[in-house]
Amino acid sequence: MQEAPRKQNDIGGSPAGAIEFTGRESLPWQDRVEALLTLVQHPARGLFTPDDMRRRIENAAAEGTTYHERAVVALANALLERGVVTGDQLADALEAVSKQGRP
Repeated sequence: MQEAPRKQNDIGGSPAGAIEFTGRESLPWQDRVEALLTLVQHPARGLFTPDDMRRRIENAAAEGTTYHERAVVALANALLERGVVTGDQLADALEAVSKQGRP
């Protein structure tokens, strides 16, 4: 039986070097993405489980995208699928952000 291919975050049992924790300051928009992920995964809200969001983020992978870029796509798709926001609401929010000149 052939082993299933691993997702980018599935590195358990793989050889790895030391993890460097310095020199990686996050940008404000990345902090907001982390905050949104925390909110939608909070047990009191019951929107998504951490496993569900991890799977969605992994499946949103595209060549050359960062974790936070994939998380934005995954969040938008998840919120649309669950009916938390509409396509029009999302489009309006994206337009408002683009007018502010933020990524």
